[in-house]
Amino acid sequence: AHSRVKWLPHRDVVKPVHEMTAGHTLKRPSGGTAAVVYVGGMAVIAGLFADEYLNLRTWRTASHRLRSPGGKNVELNLQARFRPPPIGSVEWPAGRVLLECAADDSHLLQPNSSILEIGSGIGTAAIGLALLGSADHRAPSIIATDVCKDSLELLRLNAKANGISIAERVEARDDVSQSTVAPAVSAVCWDVSSTDAIEALEERGIRSTYLTHIIGADVVYSGGAEDADDPNRGGLAHTIAGLMRLNPNLKVKLILVNRFAGGGGLGGSAQ
Repeated sequence: AHSRVKWLPHRDVVKPVHEMTAGHTLKRPSGGTAAVVYVGGMAVIAGLFADEYLNLRTWRTASHRLRSPGGKNVELNLQARFRPPPIGSVEWPAGRVLLECAADDSHLLQPNSSILEIGSGIGTAAIGLALLGSADHRAPSIIATDVCKDSLELLRLNAKANGISIAERVEARDDVSQSTVAPAVSAVCWDVSSTDAIEALEERGIRSTYLTHIIGADVVYSGGAEDADDPNRGGLAHTIAGLMRLNPNLKVKLILVNRFAGGGGLGGSAQ
């Protein structure tokens, strides 16, 4: 015997509006209920206002669970301010996106890689990559840079809290066997937009030929790419272009934020 699907009449599935409302009267909220809602709403607004202007909540802990390319679970805990200033002491979403994007790059997490991060802030990407590389015993050399000294100090504290040492010197790793060394991050105060940015790196012992990767997130603002070929004008694009001329094998990975589209992310890379 063949069974057939029995379709129920429409009225048995959805009752007509006049049947649902028959015998029922919609009541307006009482004056007491309206007063409670009003007072509650005003209290929430007052609390948000006080939090914003009295800076009631100063610090927060951002916790992230990561998985290394080798399948190891890693936990990253970062102290960050609720809001700027300084702007680099806040955990911005672009930093997390950069960490995920960089971790997916099989060529980046290698023991002979030398990674320069621009605008490291609290260290989301730099410390996260150090932990991921260490978990798989192939920790790269990571140089975390920022123009803000307060942000770099917070990065150092976060690194220590996550078991990552801060290297006193930037040293090249030419031998893959050095992958067994303890994970370390070099924290360098550096202004990528200055006209002598490349020379400033050299003075700190960071040679352009030593670098294998440059990464950064949310570091491009209006006018940052103008006149990149003008030797008398600084800027992010000018500095990166100069480093790539000195080191044609340098790989660049930037996460850009499209602020005109409500904060959407844009990814870019160059080789």
